[in-house]
Amino acid sequence: MVPAVERTGSVAVKPARGSRSKLDEHAVTLLALIAEQPDLTLDEVHALAGEKGIATSRSALWRFFGRHAISFKKSLRASEPDRPDVARRRAQWKKYQKRLDPARLVFIDETWAKTNMTRTRALRPRKAPGGDVPAWPLAHAHLPRCASP
Repeated sequence: MVPAVERTGSVAVKPARGSRSKLDEHAVTLLALIAEQPDLTLDEVHALAGEKGIATSRSALWRFFGRHAISFKKSLRASEPDRPDVARRRAQWKKYQKRLDPARLVFIDETWAKTNMTRTRALRPRKAPGGDVPAWPLAHAHLPRCASP
């Protein structure tokens, strides 16, 4: 191999080329995708990108979101506790709990209950606060009926 000095006649440093991700060409599409559906998982973003003709990998998507200050937040919480009527009822419940007889309580194991609740994770800008969502109403939960004794 011939040294660069002999080929070019110069010992100057080559200009830095840097790298540009092919995903940056699709930045508008990808950022719009998570803006309209922020609770998508990385695998779902990967699948939707493939459907839109964007060839990529999960790790490339992860680095892309990192460059655009988007991270995987886990700070989703129910918005109901902030309502005054819910706060008042919660305070009443705490007072009432002291009058309960523990011997008369019945505990229900909900280990296998399927409630189809709202996802707790979302892709968001790093400095953005966590989002609030309405809590899933128990009336809509798919709980198995218990036989009466």
